[in-house]
Amino acid sequence: MMKRNSVRQKQNLLKVSWKALKDLVNKDVNKTIRKAYGVPLTNAGEDVKLAMDNALEASGHFNAIRNVVASGGIDAYPQFLGYSYLSGLQQNGFIRAGVEGLADDMTAKFIELIRTSDTENNDDDKIDKINEFLNKFQIKELFNKAAALNGYFGGCLIFIDTGDDDLLSALDEKSLNHSIKSFVLVEPINTYPGRYNSTNPLSPNYFIPDTWFVLGQEVHASRLLYLAADEVSMLLKPAYNFYGIAPAQIAADSVSHFIKDREAVSRLLHKYSLLVFKTDMGSALYNGNPEELYSRVKVLADFRDNDSVIIIDKEDEDIITVTTSMAGITDVVRLSLELMPIMFRQPLTKFLGISPGGMNATGESDENNWNEYVLSQCEKQFRKPVKRLLELIQYNLFGEVDENIDFIFKVQSSNDESKEVNNNKIKADTYVQLVTSGVISPEEARKALAEDEKSGFNSIDIDAVPEISDTGNEDLFGGLSLDWDPFAYDEFDESKVHRKHNGQFGSGGSSSENNEPFGKAYNEYSGKPKEAIEYLIKKKNGHVPNAIYKEGIGDIDIVWGEAGTGKGGYGLSHIIRRRNEEGYNGEEFVKQLPDIINNGKVIDRDKGLGRLYVLNNNKEVAIRLTWDNKERNWLVSAYILKP
Repeated sequence: MMKRNSVRQKQNLLKVSWKALKDLVNKDVNKTIRKAYGVPLTNAGEDVKLAMDNALEASGHFNAIRNVVASGGIDAYPQFLGYSYLSGLQQNGFIRAGVEGLADDMTAKFIELIRTSDTENNDDDKIDKINEFLNKFQIKELFNKAAALNGYFGGCLIFIDTGDDDLLSALDEKSLNHSIKSFVLVEPINTYPGRYNSTNPLSPNYFIPDTWFVLGQEVHASRLLYLAADEVSMLLKPAYNFYGIAPAQIAADSVSHFIKDREAVSRLLHKYSLLVFKTDMGSALYNGNPEELYSRVKVLADFRDNDSVIIIDKEDEDIITVTTSMAGITDVVRLSLELMPIMFRQPLTKFLGISPGGMNATGESDENNWNEYVLSQCEKQFRKPVKRLLELIQYNLFGEVDENIDFIFKVQSSNDESKEVNNNKIKADTYVQLVTSGVISPEEARKALAEDEKSGFNSIDIDAVPEISDTGNEDLFGGLSLDWDPFAYDEFDESKVHRKHNGQFGSGGSSSENNEPFGKAYNEYSGKPKEAIEYLIKKKNGHVPNAIYKEGIGDIDIVWGEAGTGKGGYGLSHIIRRRNEEGYNGEEFVKQLPDIINNGKVIDRDKGLGRLYVLNNNKEVAIRLTWDNKERNWLVSAYILKP
């Protein structure tokens, strides 16, 4: 009996399966298959979706993945989170600072066209025409936007519009002949890979699309420039739409943690203290009227102020305050804040737009590291598309490609000018030594300056050698009838200052304490310049590190120094002595130094030779930038300028 039932069940199953197959055949099989697994279409109704999305939703896993991400965070399930999610990240200020900062620096100077070799058929006019083309079509601005899309979405495409209607055929680059009309930036959400080789890993075009769908319209890859940020491996390419992982997605986790920490600290600041009102709760709640207790607590909360008076029962009531410790909170928030720029490889000073703090903190090494990273990203993201672009431009303009024309990426740097000045100074010193030692003649040095494009003297006439006057400094102001010495500014002269045999200063301002040449450091007055000066006048020794900050210079040490004689000496003691000798009140003058520095203008009169000056009306402060060949900003002198 059981055997016969089993046979009947199998027959029924066969009937059901055959019926399902018959119904499927009766329907349009091709239409069903195309709808579920075919090439994505657009403008065909809401029921048409991407094959990958359809498969995920049909299997029931898609919602599970989204729930895991929502509950456990991004780190719980690393994956492509979708363009809608990444678009939302664009609204976060920290994400924008990281993405836009890199994009702006990558395209600040963009590229410079160069010739790799000199030939007899060099046509320098070609480079000028290519540059005109780049400016006409605003290519630098185009790649700036492309770099931003790489940061937000992981990649993008640039469409080369030649006016052709047949976009599926390969671009005939050699017959462009001024047919390029525009360049269009295509966001990745509007694209999908078409045909690509997925069977032969030995092929150079393995997993590289031959065509792309742009909102359902198939376009040959030769008509598109492909850009990607951090490209992924083969297994992840379909999941990331054949682009890369967006830096915005990588940094989103750190940004989320910082926001949570900041909100937690904000809540703690509002609840860091709790007022405890001790009273007889039993009699208030069970034997009395609880509304009276509520009224008293409400009055206590409403009038909780330093100017208020609270009256309580001396025997049965008491009030105490329970305070939550705030120690270590700043370090936690600062750590989570510093993790965000790490995700973008940016220095903290650039990411947040703040100046480096602390003694001798210039941020130059951070900037150099950042510039190297920017250059590496230019090579990584822009090298192939820019090379392809320049080839198409040359075909469009000249009908051929000049193989000797190449390009280099230019990276913006805030200290380019100062580096150039220092380099020119080193060159000038070298020329002087070579001329003095007789290795080269003055004419040869002059020729070298004229041929150096960055010397600042490349426009001089080599043959027009000026006559050298024998007049010394004492005659430079002859005939002006000056009653003062224009070179008599108070300058620090180390040769006139007493030093010990070990190189430290002698008595009056030196001390081996803390291994500081300026004596004892009174750190408790750092950032308090007025109190620092009054305390140094009282102590008459030592110094205050980072006593005052000046934009354009940084933190400045104020030192007591050594009074010296004549123009010798340095620091406050020297300034007081010199001003007293001129008939001023020296101590009152040095007490004005914080106002002079805060309200004055920074002047680099020596052009990188180790001093900066702060000028305010007729008063000037001299700041030395080094000590013992090490970077250190300290106040050496201050004086009143004569008419």
